Amino acid sequence: MKKSILFFFVFFIAMVSVSFAQKSNGGYPLSFLKVGLQEEIDEIVIDNPSIEDLRLEDSVREINNQLFRVGVRIPVEINIDNFGTWDLLEDGTRVWRLKITSYNAKSITLLYDSFNLTSGCELFLYNDNRKQLLGSFNYNTNHTETGKFSTQMIAGESTYLELNISPECIEMPTIDIEGIIYNYRSVDGFVNYYYDGKETGFGSSGDCNPNVNCPEGYDWQNEKKGIALIFVIDGFSAGFCSGSLINNTAFDGTPYFLTAEHCGGSVPAEDLAQWQFYFNYEAVDCEDPVTEPSY
Repeated sequence: MKKSILFFFVFFIAMVSVSFAQKSNGGYPLSFLKVGLQEEIDEIVIDNPSIEDLRLEDSVREINNQLFRVGVRIPVEINIDNFGTWDLLEDGTRVWRLKITSYNAKSITLLYDSFNLTSGCELFLYNDNRKQLLGSFNYNTNHTETGKFSTQMIAGESTYLELNISPECIEMPTIDIEGIIYNYRSVDGFVNYYYDGKETGFGSSGDCNPNVNCPEGYDWQNEKKGIALIFVIDGFSAGFCSGSLINNTAFDGTPYFLTAEHCGGSVPAEDLAQWQFYFNYEAVDCEDPVTEPSY
């Protein structure tokens, strides 16, 4: 098996709480309940990049052992004041909805410059067939130190946002979207993508890579809890890497995270604030699972 040497860096993620804040509260948006909302809603269509050009760029990136890119950032300026469709229900509840489309995208990730949900507001995101639903997000989701935020990729070329505002909501929320990540590769697509002549991603590990829940991993059941799949934002590129939370000699719980240099060793703080960390991504036992694990 070919081996390589990785040079690691350690950085302090002051905004590590973003990964915890991503957790949603469940429930369903009012539009799912057919409460008499308008059928047609505002839609923004964002020009999609040239996939051919991206593939050419990727061939160079991979020769240089750069981040495995799955998407590119497209700058936008979208907020609840300049786009979207509003409905007012009889009980005083307000509903804001917006559809964002970029043709032929495998999925779309939204990047927020200012994300501040106030008490009495719930935000949901979903795709065309409504099989993927994120939310609800509320004021507990806010990251007050930076205001930055990102939501995980929504499958397909269209993403719907829906904001439900109760009559008790006094202060209007702020949702400023500064960019979308146009994902032209999907997580599932890793199975069919070949890097340096070898298949990468789920299902492609070698015989020397046992699952953590095999006998070889019995002594590592505590340490495995720190391992995460990272969705990296690096300028105009986005991709996947991995790493682990680590302790320090003071044992004071400072959230250091260890990953490889090529995963974003020089990214600015505003990009780090939009990184996403997916934990508990593992096979349930020693046997290789037929389908990709959840996290």
